[in-house]
Amino acid sequence: MARIIYPRAQVSIAGVVDGEEYTARVLCESVSIHETPHTHASMAEVTLFSSSLPFRGRQLQGLVAAIYLGDAGAANGQVVEPRDPRRNLRFVGNIDQRTRDEGGGPRVKLSLRDLSAPLRDAKPVPLVALPRYSDTVMQALQRILDAVPGVSDQLTIREDVSTSPILAQQLASATGRRSANGYLPLPKTDATAWTAIATVCDAAAALVDVRLDELVVARPSDAYGEPGQPEAIPVAATFILGGLGTNAASFSDRQKFVTNRKGIRAVSYDPEQRRSIEVVYPPDSGLPPVRLPRAVTGNPPAPKPRRTTRPRAQRPPERDTITAFGISSPARLLEYARRLWAERALNEVTADISTPLMDEQFLALRFGDLVVVKLDVDIQAELRRLPDERGRIEFLRRRLHVSEDAARLLAAQADRSNGEFFRVRSVTKTASHTGQPEVKAELISIFVFET
Repeated sequence: MARIIYPRAQVSIAGVVDGEEYTARVLCESVSIHETPHTHASMAEVTLFSSSLPFRGRQLQGLVAAIYLGDAGAANGQVVEPRDPRRNLRFVGNIDQRTRDEGGGPRVKLSLRDLSAPLRDAKPVPLVALPRYSDTVMQALQRILDAVPGVSDQLTIREDVSTSPILAQQLASATGRRSANGYLPLPKTDATAWTAIATVCDAAAALVDVRLDELVVARPSDAYGEPGQPEAIPVAATFILGGLGTNAASFSDRQKFVTNRKGIRAVSYDPEQRRSIEVVYPPDSGLPPVRLPRAVTGNPPAPKPRRTTRPRAQRPPERDTITAFGISSPARLLEYARRLWAERALNEVTADISTPLMDEQFLALRFGDLVVVKLDVDIQAELRRLPDERGRIEFLRRRLHVSEDAARLLAAQADRSNGEFFRVRSVTKTASHTGQPEVKAELISIFVFET
């Protein structure tokens, strides 16, 4: 079990004060970091005592803040380690708003968005920054970053073993285009710089996200997973419920019943062949037919005698039509449709879990991480001694104080040692000098494990 004795939050503020660059590092009264999926900017909120700032709030201009959150190691220790300054770095973003509160002592509340915020606000994209088919993904992304003032100084593109093959692709080959001439079309003329970045990554069937001060391009399987691949994916954190080894304070799950699961129909245009191309995913056989039970009001009707009739033709499943920009090959268009389906076809079971521990495995959680929720070994041993599922559910409800749905999900672990696997959709990390620290994650269940 993790032991965090001295949790602490610290913020480093850098920016322009009265026309001069200035840096200040202060302790926070409270900090809350909310990390979201790649489609939205992550946010943070920091509360400081006004006296801790060496300058007046009205002097602040163009500020960037770095939030450190973790174990200081000692009562008078620092959460920022000189030998490894990025160890406890949890968030980097621009300060969007300052709020002054005089109640209970003068305080300043700072609202932040991650470093993708300037890209999401900048529009339209200048002509010199438009992505070209002759560019590699790396070249196209870097040109867009350079076109937004100040962004290339803050944000760098991550290059490592996993991202280099994606970044090295030429957009012409990624989209199946025979010629490398021309520009990759954007969805609209006044598209933001972030929309241009997302369009480039869509052409390469990849996702894009901002992590701290890096722009990260990844495969969809790195964020949503694929059936048959769980053993190859590292587990970022393990939550344990019940017993002496517990590290989770609460667990709840919910299920959304989808009555109309639509497929994907992706369409594009091949300007060289002057023809439209279209693909569907998954195939009709991979989508369940829409069939809803009939509601019964009053007394149930008497069963009618079965008549032999000609079977009615089954209606084809409904699909959402998505326009893909700049993709000229059916094979590349199918890969794009697969990526969209991976984002949409999430399991209907989602869960919320929280822990008060400022442990590194929980503080480092991000969107797309794989986590395990499992029962303590003693609880699991007691479950095995219970003969039926109903008894196991009631035992878990009394012992862990969880809902019946959550108890039913956990009862399935009685004969399994792996636990339940989830992906992180969003995570909120909160620390306060006056309240209890908490890491709360929203999880999605997408894998089916055979044991």
